Order: sequence, then structure tokens, then C-alpha cells
Amino acid sequence: MQSKEKMYRMINLLVSVPFLSSLTISPHIRDIVYHTAIKFGGIEEWEFMWQRYQASVDPTEKSRILYAISGTKEPWLLNR
Repeated sequence: MQSKEKMYRMINLLVSVPFLSSLTISPHIRDIVYHTAIKFGGIEEWEFMWQRYQASVDPTEKSRILYAISGTKEPWLLNR
């Protein structure tokens, strides 16, 4: 299985199973996982990351999430 698919499945699992959203992804790969999930995901993944952005108080995490959600293939999402 390719790394891209593994990252996408990890985010998909976090999105679909509410109690898993408290799990953390290693900070060393978090940027890549977030960005890949948004790039190859859809609205559901974008919304999930947007909610995490709004709930976060850590400026570094907020920056990571903003970078990731900017990678969407649906530009209209950025205007919301």
C-alpha cells in the first residue's frame, strides 16, 4: 500500500469514528498527512480539518491546518 493511501485512510478513520478524533498524529508527519488528506479528500475531510482548526489553541497546529486546507482542489471551499 502506498504512503498516500495510508495517510488518507488514517484521516478518513479519524473523520468517521468520533472517539478517534482525540488521537494524535506524530508531529513529524502531521503536515504531510493533513495536506494529503485534503488534496485527495473531499468536503467531509475539509470540514473535519476546519473544525479542528477552530478548536485548536496551538498556533503551530493552526498554521499546519491552514496550510493543509489551502491544498483543496475545490477553490469554492476557501471562500466560505
